[in-house]
Amino acid sequence: EEALYTLVGGARVGRNSPRWRVAVQQARLPVRMGGMGLTSAMDIREAAWVGTWALVTRPIRELHEPFRDLDVALAPGERFDELREAHKRLRAVRDQVGKTWREW
Repeated sequence: EEALYTLVGGARVGRNSPRWRVAVQQARLPVRMGGMGLTSAMDIREAAWVGTWALVTRPIRELHEPFRDLDVALAPGERFDELREAHKRLRAVRDQVGKTWREW
């Protein structure tokens, strides 16, 4: 958000201004709706994390001997627990979106 603050001149109104909140909301709207099409990194962090693991798991297992038997679904450790929970949340969101789209 710091880069956005600088980019759109947030200092002119201040961080606590309602105008700043509206400016952020507009900047995140799609271009076709008058926004800048910017996505919050905070909003997509879990999807990016899970997606990165999905992309690199196979190459890591193939290229690095200690990870040959790595199964992310069963791997012990707090970080893998967090990854599995993030994946579960993303699947729940996907399922909700799927239900909504079927109804449309």
